[in-house]
Amino acid sequence: MRDLRILAWDTATDFNCAALIYLSAAGDCLALEEFQSERGVQAQTLPPELARMLKKHSLRPADLDLLAVGRGPGSFTGLRSGLALAKGLALGGGLPLMGLASTETLAGLMLFEDQTAAGDFLAAPLIDARHREIFTALYQARPGGGPPALEELWPPQALPPAEIPRRLSAAARGRPVRLAGPALDLLLAALPGGLPDGLSPGPAGLAPRAAMLARLAGLRYQRDESAAALYPPLPLYIRQPDLRRSGAAPGPEIT
Repeated sequence: MRDLRILAWDTATDFNCAALIYLSAAGDCLALEEFQSERGVQAQTLPPELARMLKKHSLRPADLDLLAVGRGPGSFTGLRSGLALAKGLALGGGLPLMGLASTETLAGLMLFEDQTAAGDFLAAPLIDARHREIFTALYQARPGGGPPALEELWPPQALPPAEIPRRLSAAARGRPVRLAGPALDLLLAALPGGLPDGLSPGPAGLAPRAAMLARLAGLRYQRDESAAALYPPLPLYIRQPDLRRSGAAPGPEIT
């Protein structure tokens, strides 16, 4: 294993974020710099912010060891702009690039950084999918100790809020589930009877953090550098874009 300098960002949700971190060979993570910006302005703000972060720490793109980018699900426009920037920077600098699901980054925060959580539980991230749906998935902390590692139990999908408790309970098979993320309030508002037994709300206002994205990607890359090929920067769309849903543009369905 070796030390890594990692630059990461996620523009798939309403909470666009970026981070420059130092990950030691022992797995210790130091966030050198982080920022968030408003949704819809990432195409203008992200490149100069990344340049500022590098300059502040006297780094050039060539000094980086790894790039990591969130690949959704989330906003189509934000997702595409973030991925395009990542691919351009990786290609121009000859840097390895890994793409991780935005739901996975949220699950990492819930399982490894939520100081209010106690006991063994599964993490169900929640992201606003628009059209009266919410993106959700189910993760657990990989058993065995060691550096933080996640296991996906149920892949990201878009569901009406009323269906989410039943589907999560079935997938959890009796294990407790905590739910958190930008769409937690949307889910709770759609459930006048509250969450059923076995499901509980996590911290309010939880949003993706690029430092966690970088950490999860970096730990995998430290264990095996060929892992970068297993996590390509491909968009996780889940469903077809709004333009095609409306019939305004022809084309095959994107899943």
